[in-house]
Amino acid sequence: MILKSKRPVLLIGHGVRLSQSVILAKKLNKSLKFPILTTWGGKDCFNNYDKNYFGSIGVYGNRFSNIILQNCDLLICLGTRLDTRVTGGKYLNFCKKAKIISVDIDDHELRKIRRPKSYLKFNMDVKLFINSFLKNLNNKNKFLKWKRFCNKISNLFQENDQKSKLVKPEIFFQKLNLFNEKIDYYFADTGAHLCWAAQNLKINKNQRFISSFGHSTMGYALPAAIGASFFNPSSCSVSINGDCSFQLNIQELALSQKINANIKFFIINNNGYGIIRQFQDNYLNSRYFGTCEYIGKINLKNICKGFSVDYHSIKKNNEINKTLTKIFNSKKTSVTEVFINQNHKIFPKIEYGNNLDNMSPSLDQKYIKLIEYFKSTLLKS
Repeated sequence: MILKSKRPVLLIGHGVRLSQSVILAKKLNKSLKFPILTTWGGKDCFNNYDKNYFGSIGVYGNRFSNIILQNCDLLICLGTRLDTRVTGGKYLNFCKKAKIISVDIDDHELRKIRRPKSYLKFNMDVKLFINSFLKNLNNKNKFLKWKRFCNKISNLFQENDQKSKLVKPEIFFQKLNLFNEKIDYYFADTGAHLCWAAQNLKINKNQRFISSFGHSTMGYALPAAIGASFFNPSSCSVSINGDCSFQLNIQELALSQKINANIKFFIINNNGYGIIRQFQDNYLNSRYFGTCEYIGKINLKNICKGFSVDYHSIKKNNEINKTLTKIFNSKKTSVTEVFINQNHKIFPKIEYGNNLDNMSPSLDQKYIKLIEYFKSTLLKS
């Protein structure tokens, strides 16, 4: 199937790390020479700066990643259960042009009804599969036209055009990438800030990107980052939080300060539950119940003073670099409030009932024409 394929993709899920197969998967990547896509849980299994890496897929995935996925003709899935957050609501339209090969240790996941149909299923540990596969693999095809298409598509969609007088979260996370050599762990909470982080952070080969993901546990990132400091006292962690989720475990700032943890807490402040407000906008005629009107504003600067923790704020895009430089020049615990427009949406995203490559906001005609041009010149035999 690999030898006959012209547009293959290797999809990496969190099961690759759970099976302790990260190094093996990288070895497989060198042999296969496929474009690599990941789920959120598999994002830190590959160096995001690798030339074969093309982002993470799904409902809140990268637009270019989803377009690449929907145009492949062979998809090898390692350690991903292909849930509807990955496939979209119309799961039968997931990779319709491709033969799907699924490797999962859980037979129930392979047999569940709400999942795309797999051409081949392997109910086994990913590590055993890769080890066996590598012994029989002899691939010399570099898929140059297909990778050229992937590069063209990924270069089309790197900017977000939402206007704002405050900080644009996409720009903030892109600027945060510039300090990667100082960061060992990223911990992301749940909500809009997790989506922006997953879409825009580039994890290098030595970093981890950790979240509760599908559990959607508000308040997770703060204590998880402290746990990393006990595990590796010399490490530097970034904790990404929302203004609401941070309050669930805010008292643990005292512990972070007590153990002299090198943790940088970033609060993406959109004045309430932004991801739920966006859902209310789309499906409930903007009836904002429980998402902003009952949220009491707190003076985080004063709270940090009470805990003797350094406080910073970023209110404009041109303040990001200077403030981040100051923060990462210190090894002390710090809290930084990043103020964004409360109406800033999570884009791109898939609205209910749409296919993966039909994300909101809808594409301008110039982009549609460019994609069709790349298909006609690079994908057709």
